[in-house]
Amino acid sequence: MIAAFNDTLEVGDSYTLTATKDGQPYGSQNATADTKFNCYIEKGPLGPLAAGTYKFTFTHGGKTEAEGTVTVK
Repeated sequence: MIAAFNDTLEVGDSYTLTATKDGQPYGSQNATADTKFNCYIEKGPLGPLAAGTYKFTFTHGGKTEAEGTVTVK
C-alpha cells in the first residue's frame, strides 16, 4: 500500500491511519512522525483479509491526506 499526501508532515506531527470494512470501523493507528515525509508505504502484507470492501484513510491535522479502497472477494 502506498499513499501520496497533499501536504508534508514535519517531525512531531501526529497522524492517523484508519480502516473500515463494509462501512464499519475495522482498525485505527495513531502515530507521531519521527522524520519529515509526504508519502506512506506499507511494506508488510495487509492480509489475510476476509471478503468485503475496505477503505483506508490517512489523516493529519483534521483533514484527509490520502485514502483508498480495496475489495476482497
